[in-house]
Amino acid sequence: LEIYLYDKELGIFHDLNSGSYDFYLEAGEHFNRFEVTFTNETLGNEEEELSSVDVHYNLDLESLVVINPTLKNIKSIEILNMLGQSIYSVSIDSLDTYAEYKVSNFSSGTYILKINTDSGTFSKKVFIEQI
Repeated sequence: LEIYLYDKELGIFHDLNSGSYDFYLEAGEHFNRFEVTFTNETLGNEEEELSSVDVHYNLDLESLVVINPTLKNIKSIEILNMLGQSIYSVSIDSLDTYAEYKVSNFSSGTYILKINTDSGTFSKKVFIEQI
């Protein structure tokens, strides 16, 4: 039996059998942010989408690089900090195979990149390192 915690704000499933889910919340009320899901199958965070779009940080360019070899129609990209706060958002509506987004003003740390395509929205964690 697989047990997942679904973070509705970030759009992420976390397998609770594999370990704890770490996150940060500001003080206040956070109703209906999470759901617990039980299943006999393994769930994914849009695995097909994730495998077709690669995102990584390039230290030399001080940019997030998005590689889209299967030409998914990327409508928008949003970067969230680990508190779930949106710190960068751009509407692009692009079929480009390669794109760079400057993040030289970001602090070093882990961020959530939300990519909205024609077939849905998916999220990916990315680590940005500033020297």
